[in-house]
Amino acid sequence: MISGTPDETKLEEKEVVSSSLFVKYRMEASEEIDNDSCFLPPANSVSLDVEDFRRRMILAHNGYRDLHGSPKLKPLQELEDDAQIWAETIAAKGYLQYCEKLHNIGESLSSIELLSSEPSAERIVHNWYMEIKNYSFAEPRWRRGAFHFSQLIWRNTTNIGIGIAPVPGEPRLFIVVRYFPAGNSNFPGEFEKNVRPRISKGSHGSLDESSFLRTYSRSKSFIFEDAYI
Repeated sequence: MISGTPDETKLEEKEVVSSSLFVKYRMEASEEIDNDSCFLPPANSVSLDVEDFRRRMILAHNGYRDLHGSPKLKPLQELEDDAQIWAETIAAKGYLQYCEKLHNIGESLSSIELLSSEPSAERIVHNWYMEIKNYSFAEPRWRRGAFHFSQLIWRNTTNIGIGIAPVPGEPRLFIVVRYFPAGNSNFPGEFEKNVRPRISKGSHGSLDESSFLRTYSRSKSFIFEDAYI
């Protein structure tokens, strides 16, 4: 796990997929980390099939990215570690809070109720994707009601890390999703290049929520390897 100071962990010694650039930005970020940072020590654990939830969330991301011709996201352990620590940090506080000390790392947050049914990773991603209704491809730029959508399909983003933590004393989970490199860049031409109109129905067909959830929630034995290729 990436720790709070560069002395505790030498990231350059780790060999992971697409990690060299991430390590560069993570090392820069570590220089500003203090006791109120985005990478505080974890305090909670999650009573959930976390690995399955993460895999399903990545698969859902890649299903929607496919609709827009964006390459599949691959998990990055360092990114996941930091997302998990931040999820546990804000869960302890009891409210969602975006991290303000990220370097070239995107972030999306969600809160879900722990009711009688198992939390749906697919539904979270679907809700983010449906912000497409607030986005204008004719006037491509950052929009307050569409930034989850634009980050989700951002073409230049290659890696993802997901943190999941329970809120103490409440039937809720906080979800933190980190992306590298970050999307939603307002440099000229970036939105036009990275947030492209839908090009096909992709492998799962309709954008209807029920059909999407049926396709990607059929069973626990679903083969997820395709999400990592």
